[in-house]
Amino acid sequence: MPIQTQSADGVTHEFPDDTSPEIVDKAMKTYAEEHRNKTTTLEQVGRGAMDPVEGGAQLLSNITPEPVRQAIDTANNWLADKTGLVGKLPPGGMNQRVKEREAEIQKERGYDKSIDWARMTGDMLSPINYIGPAIIGGAGKLVNAARATVGGMASGATQPATKKDIGLEKAEQIGLGGLIGAGFGAATGAIAGAADKIGEYVARKYPENIASDAVQKILRRFKQDEKAGSPSAAEALDLIETAKKPVALVDVSGENVRGLGGNVARQPGGSRNIATSFLNKRDEGAAQRLSDDIGTHLFSGQTAHQATEALLESRSAASKIAYDKVWDLQKIWSPRLGTFFADPAVKQGMSKGYEIERMQSLARGEPLTAKQMGVDIDVDGNVKMVDVPNMRVLDMAKQGLDAMIASERNEITGRLSAKGVAIDKLRRAYLEEIDSLDTSGTYRKARETWGGYSASMDAIRLGRTAFQSNPEENAAALAGLSPANREFYRMGLADLLKERLAKAGLSSDDAKQLIRNPWTRDQLRPAFKTKEDFDQFVDAVTTESKMFGTRQATLGGSQTAGRLAEDESEGNMADVARLAAHAAKGSWWSAAKATYQFYRDMGLKPNPELNEKIAQVLFSAPAPADNPIVQALRTGIVPAKLNPAGRATSEISQAGVGLGTGGAAGITEEFK
Repeated sequence: MPIQTQSADGVTHEFPDDTSPEIVDKAMKTYAEEHRNKTTTLEQVGRGAMDPVEGGAQLLSNITPEPVRQAIDTANNWLADKTGLVGKLPPGGMNQRVKEREAEIQKERGYDKSIDWARMTGDMLSPINYIGPAIIGGAGKLVNAARATVGGMASGATQPATKKDIGLEKAEQIGLGGLIGAGFGAATGAIAGAADKIGEYVARKYPENIASDAVQKILRRFKQDEKAGSPSAAEALDLIETAKKPVALVDVSGENVRGLGGNVARQPGGSRNIATSFLNKRDEGAAQRLSDDIGTHLFSGQTAHQATEALLESRSAASKIAYDKVWDLQKIWSPRLGTFFADPAVKQGMSKGYEIERMQSLARGEPLTAKQMGVDIDVDGNVKMVDVPNMRVLDMAKQGLDAMIASERNEITGRLSAKGVAIDKLRRAYLEEIDSLDTSGTYRKARETWGGYSASMDAIRLGRTAFQSNPEENAAALAGLSPANREFYRMGLADLLKERLAKAGLSSDDAKQLIRNPWTRDQLRPAFKTKEDFDQFVDAVTTESKMFGTRQATLGGSQTAGRLAEDESEGNMADVARLAAHAAKGSWWSAAKATYQFYRDMGLKPNPELNEKIAQVLFSAPAPADNPIVQALRTGIVPAKLNPAGRATSEISQAGVGLGTGGAAGITEEFK
């Protein structure tokens, strides 16, 4: 038996008995779509305008007592018979009439159950819908939302009811109307807020406003830091203007200003480039600046290597002249010298001294033999005097003792072992005896010539061991040097400090290589000529260390900063993509919501132009005096702002009341 079904227009349709329900349903939907009335006519608009009228009459007839309702129906029918201005009511009264009217309208529309926009327009134009909102006075977004809610509830109450249980249906209509009205009110309030944000966004593009925002933002951070004892904006500007180094505002301020600097340095746009370029370039020059500080406060001039080479050359030239006279001193002896040469240590010194003298003579092209020296050497290398010695032979023993003492000196600390101290005492006593025998003083003068240059080279080496001794030892060592050799000590120390800088590399905190802790500073202190020199050097190094700390705190891991900035940029694009996707799918409510959220967040997301202005002030050394932001920071006067956005917010919000009320009326009718 075939399947029969009837469409909304009364036409009967037959399908084979084996046709699936899905196919039947699809065919009926297609038929309804093809035969529905798709035109927008004034008649449909008029129907919408009559909805609140007839719905209100239906509501009134149902809530009034039966005698009153019958009296109203009778009066209506009498008016219909006499004038024809109104339609005559059926036996069921206004309630039945409204249901019949709705049935005709739906039959006319066919299978289409989408929103009837023409009828909804009529609903919105009906003046009855605006009675509810008029109840609430006042102004403001909350009041407007309340108006839209009340209007929606009133519109729902005056919509036609078609179900059997009119009380339940009317409650549903009132509730749904209130929700829809509130929704429209909130949406238009959001649109007003969005318009406000758009205005702010446009205003921020004006250079005057960008400068004003930058001043406000920087000053706010400075005032927060002032509470913790940090300098004010004006004081900070004075500090960087008088600094002898490329110090920026971000270096001399408190944590809040530094935090602002870090924020703009990690945001996408020109601010990141300004901060990164400034900090990296400044860090690259740290080693040279510190080297200059060493020259200014400790020692400037030739390097330790250059000085040592010059000392060696000068010592050789001057000593040759002096010692040529020494070799003329002959037949020098005493019983006391005999006791010295009987000692094994002096004998060992003599053997070492002869070896040294032989090699030096060979280097000069003057080969030396034992016979020339008046000594004899056995197979074991022991030296034995065969005649009364001359001064050259006696000096050989002194040179040997010098070498023995040097071998007993600690390579790190420079201190002598117990044996070294004993040999040194023996050498001093030996030289005292020789000087007493040389009444001319020729040998003493030659030794002083040689020793003067040697002591200067020793002072250079001693300066390079400053970090291997404790502060007291360094102070004692300097006190034992002549004024001239103290300069050589400083030369050695300065050379060591510069060497540390050279080995540190540009990526490290060069300043920390010089002053690591209080102990290191105490080790350095004795080498400086005055306390002022030392304090200024420490200040210079501390400033460099703080500048490097700014770079680390601001940029951190540069790759991470870059990723954060790019993520933020991608987040903006994601918002736009979501908005476009909703629009492409026809999800207009979702698209509207996404639009609102996007413009709401415009005030929260980074402003590249503002960040760039802030970076130009915080990351410059010194801050440009002609910059209007810098001038405002010094005076504390914020530039006036320009607002080109207009005053559209309240008008949009007010318009939302009407949209919420009328919209609730039409949509409530469609959803019943």
